[in-house]
Amino acid sequence: MLRILIWIAAWFALMFGALQIQSIEMGHAFCGAWGCGPPVNAVLGIHSFWLTLLAPPILFASLKLQLPWPTIGKFLVASAIAGLIGFGVYDFFGMNQSYYQAGYIWQRYLLSLASLVDVPLVQALFIGIVLIFFGNKQPGEQRVEKPVIEVTGETDIVPAGSE
Repeated sequence: MLRILIWIAAWFALMFGALQIQSIEMGHAFCGAWGCGPPVNAVLGIHSFWLTLLAPPILFASLKLQLPWPTIGKFLVASAIAGLIGFGVYDFFGMNQSYYQAGYIWQRYLLSLASLVDVPLVQALFIGIVLIFFGNKQPGEQRVEKPVIEVTGETDIVPAGSE
């Protein structure tokens, strides 16, 4: 029980530390013809907070439920891509843009995505890619080749390839 409390305290300390990034002075926001974004330190702080909030519970759930990391990673990547596409459609059609800003659609989309702090789409995509990449190296999992067996009758079991 003490071990779990220590892990939870460390997790909360990491989340608190991630939020403290916003107090570091990093300069001005990104600005251009597509508009201005929030300050860089605020964006980095909230995005790192989302990562520290989501990653440990996802890993803990995968270990407790014995789900393979690549399966969870593929789900997260697919969900994030669907969300990114939906957000892009909303950003393109739902936002009022002037004729001058229409030529900067990708810059506006990336700026809106960086400013999106309500939904952790980028963080889910990142965690999903990491889980897929490291899924084959999941600790404690041994990949064993199982022989393929063909059933040729009611009682006859013959190894595949031997006829």
